[in-house]
Order: sequence, then C-alpha cells, then structure tokens
Amino acid sequence: MREMRHVMNRIEEPSYTDITALFSSTVEDVKREHPEALIKLATPKNSGAQVPSVVEPDIRELVTNSTSATDDDNPVVTIEAEQTEDDWVTVTITDNGPGLPEIEAEVLETGEEGPLKHGKGLGLWLVRMITKQAGGDIAVTTTGKGTEIKLTIPTKFRTQFTQV
Repeated sequence: MREMRHVMNRIEEPSYTDITALFSSTVEDVKREHPEALIKLATPKNSGAQVPSVVEPDIRELVTNSTSATDDDNPVVTIEAEQTEDDWVTVTITDNGPGLPEIEAEVLETGEEGPLKHGKGLGLWLVRMITKQAGGDIAVTTTGKGTEIKLTIPTKFRTQFTQV
C-alpha cells in the first residue's frame, strides 16, 4: 500500500529520467537479487530519451518477474528500448521462461479482472495502472519459449508538446 501511495504522488508531480540510466539502475538492482540471471541491455546510443520517472517501478517489476518466472537455472532477460520519430519509447522485455499465464497477460493488456478471473498479485496490475497513468500502453506476446512485454511510453518532449 505504501508503494502505491508513493507511486500516486509521483504521478501527480511529473518528473523525468533518462531511459539508459533507468535501465542501468534496474539491472544493477535485479542482479543483486538474482545473480544467476543474464540480463542483456540494448538502448539507443545517445538517445537522451527522457521518460516519466514513475515508470521505473514498472520496468523493475517486469524484469524481476522475468528473472523469477523461469524454471531454468540461468534465466535470460533482454531489455531493449527504441525511440520512435514521434517521440515515444518502446521498452521491450523478453525472457526465456515458460510464458506468462493468459490471465496475467490479460490483466496487463486490459486491466480487467473479476471474482473468478484475476491475477495472482498486485505487481502486474500496478504496472498497468502506472503505465496508463503515464500515458503509455502495454502489449504482451507469450509463447512456450518465453514472454515479450512491450511498454510504449511517451517521452518528456511528447508529454510537454501535448500539454501545450
């Protein structure tokens, strides 16, 4: 609950962070918890893309889930960012796990749950809420060889441009 209040305060007071720095700190934190994980990082060189700081817990939650979800002793997670010409950043997180259960993928993409149909925890629901509040979107692709989650997030420039 405390984490949720903290996130809500950050949404109300927008700040921005460099996507490369966000990825680096996330990888460092997750590697401390999961030293066995191979986390590959790919960011656009010198992109300077500034994304809402509020999405930092999203990235961390998804990377942590990806490293924890695999039955393999050596989980492999790839984090990539691509900046589009229209000032969005697409963050793609892929893993070699068994694949995100359909209900969890649905929670991420639609946010819809019910008494007989709901996710296992608050983590993915919170990822969806934060991403949507930041003006972004989520897409999930699951196969038997892993999961790919794409967050499309507006950059600082796009956010400022659309608020004028």
